[in-house]
Amino acid sequence: MPRPSTTDRNGYGSALAAGSFPELRVLPERMRSVWLDAYVSSLVNRDIAELMRLTDPARVTSVLRLLAANQAGELVRARLSKQTSIPESTLTSYISLLRSLYLIDELPPWTANLARREIGRPKVFLPDSALAMHLSGVTQGQLATNSEYFGQLLEGFVAAELRRQQA
Repeated sequence: MPRPSTTDRNGYGSALAAGSFPELRVLPERMRSVWLDAYVSSLVNRDIAELMRLTDPARVTSVLRLLAANQAGELVRARLSKQTSIPESTLTSYISLLRSLYLIDELPPWTANLARREIGRPKVFLPDSALAMHLSGVTQGQLATNSEYFGQLLEGFVAAELRRQQA
């Protein structure tokens, strides 16, 4: 018989806010924001620019922020394209680029029958909950009142942990 968890909602909120980067787990909460800003800036302004020359860092960052705000949500490229004013073809290459840098991960749609055509959309999540919270502007205190985003973050956190253990 499984044992019930002794961790309460605040405990899970703390774990989500701490994320999975070892560097972040030991930093005070105030310094996490500075570290995450530097991390995203470094990836977007240096690494992405090297991998894809004609990339606008601001547009890539806005795509990443919208994906973070929809943590563990379905990837609807048409809606994302409309929200960012980026053509779907360009958006597809941005998403591929973010995936290759391990900033996002996709879970394929689930189907009950392998012979049936997949009609669902993949779910997209950022593998680190602290990064998702930071990019979407949500603080640990706000998680107590935002049940929907708390659930999305928790789902993304569990999916990321399972992906890490998959190998």
